[in-house]
Amino acid sequence: MRFRHRPKRPYFQRKESDVQRAIVQALSYAGWLVMHIPNQSTRGRQRWSGLVPGAPDLVVVKHGRVLFLEVKTERGKVSEKQSEVHDLLRLHGMEVRVVRGLDDIIDLVQL
Repeated sequence: MRFRHRPKRPYFQRKESDVQRAIVQALSYAGWLVMHIPNQSTRGRQRWSGLVPGAPDLVVVKHGRVLFLEVKTERGKVSEKQSEVHDLLRLHGMEVRVVRGLDDIIDLVQL
């Protein structure tokens, strides 16, 4: 049996799950409570009640501050539905960010 060495993906080819994992680890280490919003459906059926298409991937909380984070790859695009939900959250006074890597949360981990 032969095993192929799989080189690490270049930064611009990283998967969204890789980016999200790094963000969750960095924020958790900095003392933020990080919660993932599982918002996918299964075979066309709602997996959980309260499914909101376009909801951000993460909710982070620290010292009374609440942020919603939409995780994207370097080339990932925010969908129309996601943009609508982000606007609604902002109307309710919430802070929403699209984050593509650790550079986008550096201010949060240095608090």
